[in-house]
Amino acid sequence: MYLKRLDLHGFKSFASPTSFEFAGGVTCIAGPNGAGKTNVAEAIRWVLGEQATRVVRARKTEDFIFSGSSTRSAMGMAEVRITLDNADGWLPLEFEEVVVSRRAFRSGDNEYYINDSRVRLKDITQLFLKAQVGQNSYAFMGQGLVEQVLTLRPEERRGLIEEAAEVRLHREKLDESRNRLRATQENLDRVQLIVNEIEPRLRQLERQADRASAHARLSGELAQALQSLFGQQWQEAQEALVAARAACDQRQEEFDRNKQDIEARDEGLASLTTAIAERRRDIEAREEAYRNVEDYRRDLRRRIGIDEERVTLLTARGEELVGEIATLTTEQEELAELTTAQEERARTLDEELAAARSPDADSKALEEHEQRLGETSRALAEIDSRIAEIASSQAEADANVSAHGGQRERLATDLASLEEERKEQIALLKTWAQEFALRQERRTERAPIVQRAVQELNENEALLEQATDDTRLREEKVRTIATDITSLEVRLEAAEATEIELPLPDAGIRALLAAGGRVPGEEPDADTRIHGLIGLIGELLRVPEGLERAIESALAESLHAVVVETQEDALAATELLTSEDLGRAVIFPLADIRAGHPINLMEERGVLGVASELVRCEARYRPLVDTLLGRTIVAENLGVAKMLLRRGLGSVVTLDGILLHPSGSIAAGGAKAVRRAIVRHRQVGELPAQLRELRASQEEATAELEEAANRRQEAQRDHDQLAPDLARMQRELRAMEDSLRQHQARLPATAATLTGLRRRLLEVRQALAESEAAEAAARENVTAATAQAQELAGVRQQLVNDREEQTATREGLVKRTATRTTRIATLETEQESLGRQRTMQAAAVSRVQEGLGRRGDLAGEAQKQLADLHRRVEAARRELAEKSTEAESAREELAPAQHSLEQLESRQRALTEELAAGRSHALSAERALLDAQASVNRRAEEQDALRERLTEEGFQPSDEGDIVPAVQGGDHPPAWLTSEPSATNGELPPMRGGAEADPVALKERVLELRGDIRKLGPVNEQAEEDFSESRERYDYLTAQMADLQGAEASLQEAIDELERIIKERFSATFKKVSAEFKRYFETFFRGGHGELVLTAPDERGLPGVDVIAQPPRKRVKTINMLSGGERSLTALALLFALLETHPSPICVLDEVDAALDEANVDRFTGALKDLAQRTQFIIITHNRRTLEIANTIYGISMGGDSTSAVLSLKLGDVPA
Repeated sequence: MYLKRLDLHGFKSFASPTSFEFAGGVTCIAGPNGAGKTNVAEAIRWVLGEQATRVVRARKTEDFIFSGSSTRSAMGMAEVRITLDNADGWLPLEFEEVVVSRRAFRSGDNEYYINDSRVRLKDITQLFLKAQVGQNSYAFMGQGLVEQVLTLRPEERRGLIEEAAEVRLHREKLDESRNRLRATQENLDRVQLIVNEIEPRLRQLERQADRASAHARLSGELAQALQSLFGQQWQEAQEALVAARAACDQRQEEFDRNKQDIEARDEGLASLTTAIAERRRDIEAREEAYRNVEDYRRDLRRRIGIDEERVTLLTARGEELVGEIATLTTEQEELAELTTAQEERARTLDEELAAARSPDADSKALEEHEQRLGETSRALAEIDSRIAEIASSQAEADANVSAHGGQRERLATDLASLEEERKEQIALLKTWAQEFALRQERRTERAPIVQRAVQELNENEALLEQATDDTRLREEKVRTIATDITSLEVRLEAAEATEIELPLPDAGIRALLAAGGRVPGEEPDADTRIHGLIGLIGELLRVPEGLERAIESALAESLHAVVVETQEDALAATELLTSEDLGRAVIFPLADIRAGHPINLMEERGVLGVASELVRCEARYRPLVDTLLGRTIVAENLGVAKMLLRRGLGSVVTLDGILLHPSGSIAAGGAKAVRRAIVRHRQVGELPAQLRELRASQEEATAELEEAANRRQEAQRDHDQLAPDLARMQRELRAMEDSLRQHQARLPATAATLTGLRRRLLEVRQALAESEAAEAAARENVTAATAQAQELAGVRQQLVNDREEQTATREGLVKRTATRTTRIATLETEQESLGRQRTMQAAAVSRVQEGLGRRGDLAGEAQKQLADLHRRVEAARRELAEKSTEAESAREELAPAQHSLEQLESRQRALTEELAAGRSHALSAERALLDAQASVNRRAEEQDALRERLTEEGFQPSDEGDIVPAVQGGDHPPAWLTSEPSATNGELPPMRGGAEADPVALKERVLELRGDIRKLGPVNEQAEEDFSESRERYDYLTAQMADLQGAEASLQEAIDELERIIKERFSATFKKVSAEFKRYFETFFRGGHGELVLTAPDERGLPGVDVIAQPPRKRVKTINMLSGGERSLTALALLFALLETHPSPICVLDEVDAALDEANVDRFTGALKDLAQRTQFIIITHNRRTLEIANTIYGISMGGDSTSAVLSLKLGDVPA
């Protein structure tokens, strides 16, 4: 046999279903501290039936169930299942695979299963005890238990040897045999005492039996005499009673006729009363309908007035909107004309500015005149010196002409290049401006879209968070309801499974239930003898919690009363009880119960109420409950009960079950079985309804949870869609802003470039003009020097004239240039003002257009509302006309109904007068009937008195009027009814009164016989029967004494044999274990001395087992002087010696190698490999070397939800 599989669900930290697959050899379980490794070993011990919670680290059953965490709810049940391979037949079951399960609930209940069949804990413990696999076996060593073996007392350590010797079962049989021997001896002593009491009584009963025989003979003669005498008297009483009844029947017929006449008139009067009430209700209904129509008409008029007022208001509002639209349209047209004029003026200003900013002839002329004026001035300055130096300056002038010509050409090229570059920069600036405006416009359009998307995402996130919270709350509610349902189902299952019925105080009640097919747990017979039997009163009530004792005491004997449908069923039940002498029972026919009215109580401290109003039952049983409990008050305590009793309202019962009767008697006490039955009936009746309500709540909560989950999913989908769109739009907006910033960054550089180009153009142009002037001057100088040397004086005069003329011209050109600059500034100012006006104008146009759109919408909505109001007013007016017609019709129908009511009331008065007269006649007939009934009662009383005398004397009248001996149920008839022990009552013939008998002689014979019987004195009529029973009991007890003496001898022999077997097996096993311990000790310690020795016997004569350990090179006096590692090795040597002597199919070791170093671990694993050939080892360890020898390794870790997670590894599947 070996362990194939272990399944955990809800056990401690294993909240989720977890499975462990085991094979032969060694399986190691590793993991960090606190991950749940030890829980696996404890689960195996627990499922095998472990009851000591301390051993499995628990204080109560709840501690085995997963208690929940911050992220996972607690569970309601823990279950552990182990699957054992039983192919070798180790377990005494005819299954090759055995599955043992154990479940624990938070209520503290445990369930046990073998192959999914419900069993008891005892069945599991006995099964594994027979297989030598117990939960207390040395094969299950938890943390610290290995070293604890060394700390055990010698007599406790003896148990390990006995377990290895397989004498534990013999030890239990020995204890059982000793207990049975003690019980047998006690029974033998009790039987001997009874026999000693019976022997003297036998002789006395024999004398009494002889005297009883004579008494029976005389009694028989007396019976015959009395039978004849009573026959005459009974016939006379019968004849008188028949005559009285005949007279009574005549009076009864007269009374019945009068009564029927009164009942007919009563029925007619009741019909009239009903018709009058119906006619009044009809009139009231018509008046109510008329008032409702009038109220509705007034409401319609009010609504029509309100709607007409709203029509007036809406019409005025529409006219106002039309006026506002016309005003805004005019304003829009004026703004359009003004915009056109502004645009025309803007174009004009652009043209004027372009014309003013372009270079013209004045600027060029000014520059040329300034150049010429400078040249002329320089020529005049130099003319005098040059005249003298004309010859030398001619050569210099030629050089200057050449130089200035080259410079002019370079400057002209630079000027053309700068002009081209300036045009390119201006074109680039225009392109940039257009692109910047386009990007800024796109950014302006995109910013509100992004803002709306952000707002939508924020709203969606808030909605998602709310939906998530709602879903979490719904899930918690569903889990709570599921837990409550599980708890109720467990309670209901336990209540239904617990067969607790009302204990029956008398056999007659059970007989009636059986006859009616109502015995719990039995199928009803097809030939049910009592068809209308309902059940016991205690089973028909639902008693609230806390009132069980009170209701039990208040009902008393009626709690076990039998309820039937009709009086015929009750009579059938009584006949069954009396005819078959089955016992006694109280019977209530439901159809004939006259309901009593419960007491009316005011609310008062300490008073719970009337008992009948506190219990629940079906409506058909309420009259019976009111009759039984309607006069009983329930009080909280005895003080309140005594106060209520003094008021004389009825009986009072306390919550403790003390019942106080008005007569002064007090009843107290009760049966736990009765209260348990009441509680069970209440639970079976109430728990299904509570369960249905909880399941309905669960369905509703589940639907709400699904709805919340759908809302959350929808919000999550919207969020998943909105978030990427928003991120994309935000990226695009940031890209636009980055682009704008880049364009803005380029603006200063472009402006600086244009400014530099403008400055360089001016410089180049000025240099070019100067170069051209210098070149011209140089040429003129050359010409003058070569051609006009003699004309320098004329030239000088001409230059003076030219300078004056140029100076005048320059002054005019300067004035014209200043005027153009002022014009440009004015035009630019006007252009900026016009731009602001156009911006404001555009805002005004937008405002007007928005106002037009809004007012157009309002006007359309007003027209729509106005049309709706017109339709509603028209419909209300039509409905008002219809209701007016309906009101007029209702008013016309009232008059005939009122006239009919007056006629019915008149007929009612006439019938009332007739009924009064009839009742007067009936009263006279009733008086005559009462007199006749009184006469019948007197005759019947006389007959009853005679019947009582007959009963006292042991006779009864038969149905034919004969006098026969009475046959009574449980009571014995008078002694003289039997003439001798063998005679029967049937030997006395029936006797009719007066048949050939002299009454006087009969009376004298009766007196004579009575005198003879009195002379005999007191007679034990049961003496013969008692003597026979006592003799039979004496013979039976003497035989039992012989049997008990034989059993005592047999048990003593069995005890001696068991003690011999235990002693022999213990001795042999001790020698083997001691030898193996010595071998393992020397192997683990590489020498030294280890030994097991027997100590002195205890008071029971059983020796203990002591351990001697001497490691190499050490002298220790006690085991306590060993180090931690040495103690572990010593304990492991003892454990392995036990396993070697008596191998266990399964061995669980929890961190037994924790105190060993690497060298000792190697020795430990070596020995473990040898033992693993015969024993399956499951080892919990942290040691790497121990893990290396495992065939399978399980890793356990603790998850974020505080539950254990498992990872498995088979080393055979890992590539080398």
